[in-house]
Amino acid sequence: MKKKLFWWIQQTDKIGGTESLTINLINNLCDVFDITLITTSNNEGGCLYDIDSRVKIYSIGIPSEVTTCDQSFIKIRGFHPFKNIKLAFRVFYWFFIKKKSIKRKIKQMVGDNVLICTEYDSYFLSPNNIKKIYHYNYNFSHLNSLPVRFGFLLIKKPDKFIVLSKETFDKVINSKKKFNCEIDYIFNPCRFRSTLNLAYHNNNIIFVGRLCEQKNPIMALEIAKSLKDRSFGFHLNIYGSGPLLEKVFLYIKDNKLDDCVAVNEPTKDIQSKFLESDLLLMTSVYEGFPLVKIEASSQSVPTIMRNIGDSTNEIIENEIDGYLIDGGVKEYADKIIEILSDKEKLIKIKETSYKRSFLWNIDLIKPKWIKLINSEFDKR
Repeated sequence: MKKKLFWWIQQTDKIGGTESLTINLINNLCDVFDITLITTSNNEGGCLYDIDSRVKIYSIGIPSEVTTCDQSFIKIRGFHPFKNIKLAFRVFYWFFIKKKSIKRKIKQMVGDNVLICTEYDSYFLSPNNIKKIYHYNYNFSHLNSLPVRFGFLLIKKPDKFIVLSKETFDKVINSKKKFNCEIDYIFNPCRFRSTLNLAYHNNNIIFVGRLCEQKNPIMALEIAKSLKDRSFGFHLNIYGSGPLLEKVFLYIKDNKLDDCVAVNEPTKDIQSKFLESDLLLMTSVYEGFPLVKIEASSQSVPTIMRNIGDSTNEIIENEIDGYLIDGGVKEYADKIIEILSDKEKLIKIKETSYKRSFLWNIDLIKPKWIKLINSEFDKR
């Protein structure tokens, strides 16, 4: 008989990196465990993911704009004070007034089995006195920030705390921060099987991610403007949605980038879009372990991104399967022109991107999760 495992994510009605990688893990682990997927959101937009039919799904039922209140506040800040107040009251109601009843319901559901939590909402609402694993999808700088440190004072520590890279793990171990629980790291797996694709796609650049401050899409547009101002031929395809969508469209219009930049809705078939691209552009302010990078590598697409610390040097070997940028818009544009102007070099780095992608193959990472989860069951 399979052991019962519960895995808590935020939502399934919006495309997100954390949700994508978690559902990928769940789909690959449901032949070993009897898995129930818990979502905080009521998922009123319907499920956008292909979830194995063996996985049971349970929703806490919190409205989506409350679940993602950080993004909701960004969307309405400064313009609609009454909407802000209304949203604040709704957040207080669900996360404080309803907190006890939610915890009680989850505790009854999980019993003496194991619960894995992936986001702050699940950390905060998960009950005490059950076996818990926190899967932390950010880097050490984010973990060590004042708001997050304060937030962790309000929640009970888990039995295990899993981070996404060795560099983050080392920083946590060597810091003064005390977790009073076991800490380990496991790389995120890639959803896609590696494909060698050395074709040239006419300087097609791809940007994939939620259009929010963290992913910094405006910087991507500034880079596009710099390339256009230098009369360099390219096309930038943006796949994503979020609170900065309107600002993104406005920037494209004001800077007359319509002929070289296209904004597209998030798609489940991002694999085919990578196969049509020559370069992945990332401008994130911070990342835990960027899923989009390893997915691009699996389709032989090199990445250009900021040197943002944790995990950066683990997922990119500079000048081997991607490029790390320490400067700003000019440095990005200079490097893009250099890469895409040398077709021989571009093909070589596409090949090394493909070869390195096997580091994040699910066949290597799945056994680590099985061992980790079973070790928690053994402690009951």
